[in-house]
Amino acid sequence: MREGIIERGNDILANVVLPRRAPRPQEVGETGRIIRATLFDMDGTLIDSEAHTGASIADVMERYGVQDAYLPSTMTRGCTWESICVALRSKYPSAGEMPNLLQELADRFDELVHRQIIPITGAREALKEAAMHMPTAIVSSSPTDLIRKLVHAWELEAWYPAEHCIGGEQMKHSKPNPEGYLLAAERLGVDPSHCLIFEDSFAGLSAARSSGGYTVAILEAAGEHTEFQTIADVGLQSFGELRHSFWSELQAGKTLNWEPSR
Repeated sequence: MREGIIERGNDILANVVLPRRAPRPQEVGETGRIIRATLFDMDGTLIDSEAHTGASIADVMERYGVQDAYLPSTMTRGCTWESICVALRSKYPSAGEMPNLLQELADRFDELVHRQIIPITGAREALKEAAMHMPTAIVSSSPTDLIRKLVHAWELEAWYPAEHCIGGEQMKHSKPNPEGYLLAAERLGVDPSHCLIFEDSFAGLSAARSSGGYTVAILEAAGEHTEFQTIADVGLQSFGELRHSFWSELQAGKTLNWEPSR
């Protein structure tokens, strides 16, 4: 089953009619979807790392004499460093002569992120609350080691063991392919259709939709570039919009309901 879905990749987008934006929680109400596990992307969803991505690209390329190197967020959000390297080498031919470009980018990003972790509003609390009520995992295009460092910094190791931290090197196919989310659901012993997935990019939401999960776009780190939310089931500015009883209601077996608390 997982292999068949992986082969389809993000073909689901070909048949999606994109709305102007994802509906807000108060516009959705009852969905009828039972949620048994929650999956979180990391970069842009739990932490605002886009500035660090841009800085990493500029800093490393400058070492090789390329000033003010830049890629648009559509080519970096939800993408692996491998794909970013391909884009850089296409835009800057001299990057083809940088044999250690991938490792240098990853190392610089790691350094910058852990020098200053910028959390999305309510992210740490959501990670902990979700894990207290149901199976959870973090699925990211970033290396597993980087996920583990965030879990350690936020003192959540008890809730997110190594097998629940799925980084890009654990997947044969990166987002927008659903492999990472299917792998997470498999490890948690949950059908992917019963997973609630928080994401922040076209690539990530495409992967989440293709897996069969219920998708939520987190918009806080996106600034004006929120086009990706059009393929989400729901759009939230941040985790701060979740009502206090949200996780306990899901644990109790209530169907997903976005009506605000009264």
